Amino acid sequence: MSNTLKRSRDRRLGAAAVAVLGLAAAAISLPATFAGAAVPSLLVNGGFDSGDLNGWSCAGGSQVSSSAPHSGGYALASVPGAQDVAPCTQSVAVQPGAAYVLSAWVKGSYVQLAASGTGVSASNWTAGTAWTQLATSFTAGPQTTRVTVTVSGWYGSGAIGVDDVSLTGPAAGPSASPSTTATASASR
Repeated sequence: MSNTLKRSRDRRLGAAAVAVLGLAAAAISLPATFAGAAVPSLLVNGGFDSGDLNGWSCAGGSQVSSSAPHSGGYALASVPGAQDVAPCTQSVAVQPGAAYVLSAWVKGSYVQLAASGTGVSASNWTAGTAWTQLATSFTAGPQTTRVTVTVSGWYGSGAIGVDDVSLTGPAAGPSASPSTTATASASR
C-alpha cells in the first residue's frame, strides 16, 4: 500500500474515531442534562396558584392573596393570633431512607418551614420584610412513609407571606426517578 493511501486511510479512521468519541461523550453527559432539569415538587398547590388552599389544611387567619406574591398569581397570607401560629400543613408520601429538600419563599416577622414524621424533624425559620428563600433538608427514616410539611408564623408576631413551597426528592412508590433511569441506561 502506498504512503498516500495509508495517510488517507489513517485520516478517515481518525475522523471516525473522533466521531465515535463525540457520541460517547454525548451519551456520558446525558445524566447531566436530566440533572439540570427542573425537579417537580411532591406538594400539591405549593405556589397557591389555584387561588385557594387546595391541598393544604390551615388554621388561624390563613388565606390566599393576590397582593404581591413572590411568583404566579397568588401566595399564602396568614396573620397568627395571640393564641395560634396560623399553621398550614400538607401530608406527603415519601420513600423510606430517601433524601429530600423542603424550600419556600417567605416574608414576615417570623416564618417557620418544617417537616415532621416518623424519624423526621427538620425545620428552619427566618424574619424579614422582603421575600427570602427558606430551606431545610432531611432524610426519611427507615420506616417513614409520610411526612407533614408545615408553614407557620409565631404567636401575635404579625402577618406572614408564603409562596412557592416545594418538596423535592424521590416520589413514593416503585418508580425510579428520571435521573436514576437516565444514569442506568447511559452507563450500559
